[in-house]
Amino acid sequence: MAVGYAGAFRMAIDTTAGWAFGFALLALAFAWVTTSSMAYYAILRGRVQIHKEWMVRAYVVTFAFVTFRLLNGYGWTSHLQPANDRAITIGWASWVLPPLVAEVILQLRRMRSPVTSG
Repeated sequence: MAVGYAGAFRMAIDTTAGWAFGFALLALAFAWVTTSSMAYYAILRGRVQIHKEWMVRAYVVTFAFVTFRLLNGYGWTSHLQPANDRAITIGWASWVLPPLVAEVILQLRRMRSPVTSG
């Protein structure tokens, strides 16, 4: 993860696609490190269920890099113009929307589980 973060950070500060795209990439890298770190901290504390939830979030954020490639290179979104605006928009959407969907699913599962008094 550290190598991936370093690569994303380097790409973010050295991009030729402009500051908005670089900032989206930097925010994605930060989200990636944050979600993974929270999962690691939870397991260190013995909080297995919390660890599992943070791992789901971390995997979804990790997959955002793939989501960007798919949305930018294939399907109807790959034809949006101008290309620079497309990259910025997809850069943000690829890491904001999938975690939002994952969070809704995680919270719905939690709300549907039996209530425990404690």
